Amino acid sequence: MIMSLLNDVQKFIEAHPGCTSG
Repeated sequence: MIMSLLNDVQKFIEAHPGCTSG
């Protein structure tokens, strides 16, 4: 369950680099 969520989050971060920056 959590793994699936992490995968989704990783995909989002990869699609939006810099979103987690600051």
